[in-house]
Formats: sequence, structure tokens, C-alpha cells
Amino acid sequence: MFMKTMINEKNESRPRLTFSDKVDIPVKDGVLHCAVADVIRIESDGSYSTLYVSGGKRYVISKGLKEYEGLFPEKEFFRVHKSHLINIHKIVKLIHTDGSLLEMGDGSLIEVARRKKSVFLRAMNVIGKAG
Repeated sequence: MFMKTMINEKNESRPRLTFSDKVDIPVKDGVLHCAVADVIRIESDGSYSTLYVSGGKRYVISKGLKEYEGLFPEKEFFRVHKSHLINIHKIVKLIHTDGSLLEMGDGSLIEVARRKKSVFLRAMNVIGKAG
């Protein structure tokens, strides 16, 4: 059963979504109705963000990452960088270079911030053992 949540202009307290929920997200030209599981990542760009979803689509949204970080399920979404909130189920590959990069399901390469790397790798290890 899907629960529908609308992200609105009010900064009110609301429960986190689950991975099987659907969410309505205000986008530039309307409201996007999508499954939380279809969200690949959200990238911050100043006062706007870009939402990337399965199927190669992306949408400009006028909310920051903090709004979504507090809404999306914390076991499935991880803020790997000040500009990137990712769906861990959409990671294709972890690339060890000078830093660490994540190849995502949409083909993008996302940097893992140095200060977040150890927490992220521990979380992935726990998730890998549980899944």
C-alpha cells in the first residue's frame, strides 16, 4: 500500500517516508508524483536542486537538500556530499581514486566528501551484510 506525501511550503514536522511510499514533489512546471524508490539522487545548486529519477528524467525543484534529507528514509538515502543526497540502491559502482566516487544508475559520478567517507563506507558495509 502506497502512502502519498506532499512536500509543501510549510516547514512542519512530518514522518519520514518509507522506500515503498509515493511522494508529490513541486517541480518547475507542476507536481511530480513518483515512488521514493525511483529517486536516484538530488543535487543541490544554490537555492535550487535537481531531482534525478529512473528513466533518465530530471526536474528542477525549489527546495534544498536539507528538506529532502529529513523526509526520505535514512536507511536508503545518504548525503555523501554537501551537494548530493543519493539513493544507495541506485549505486552501480564505488570507484577508489584520489578520493572516492560513486557511479549512479543514471551514469553520473558523485564525489563522496572526505569527511563523510568513513561513515558512508561503514553504513554500506552494514547494509551489504543485511541485504
